Amino acid sequence: MWIDYLSIVVMLSALYLLAIRPLWLLDLRVPPIEKTPDLPGNALDSTLLASRVERVREEIKQQRASADAFAFKRELRLIETRARLTRMAFLQSPPPSMPATTDPAHGADLLLI
Repeated sequence: MWIDYLSIVVMLSALYLLAIRPLWLLDLRVPPIEKTPDLPGNALDSTLLASRVERVREEIKQQRASADAFAFKRELRLIETRARLTRMAFLQSPPPSMPATTDPAHGADLLLI
C-alpha cells in the first residue's frame, strides 16, 4: 500500500519537474509598450457633457424638493411601523413559565402487563 502511494507521488513529481517547471523558467510575459511623447492627442469636447450633467443635477434637485414637500408623511409612516412592530409576537415578552409539577413519574404513563 505504501509502495503504491509513494510510486504515484514520485511519478507525479517527475511529471511536474519535466513538464510544468520548464514553462516557469521561460519568460512568457509581454514586454511593456513604450509610449512615445510625440503622438498627437485630441482633447475632449466637454460642452455636450456639461449640459447633460447640469440637466441631471436640476432633475435631482426637483426630485429632492418634491420629496421634502411630503416629509410630514414620513413621521406618520414611522409611527405606524413602530405600532405594527410592537404587536408582532417575536417582540413580545415571553409568557410566564409553567409551575413545576410534583408528579414523580414526570408525566410518563407506564403500561404494566
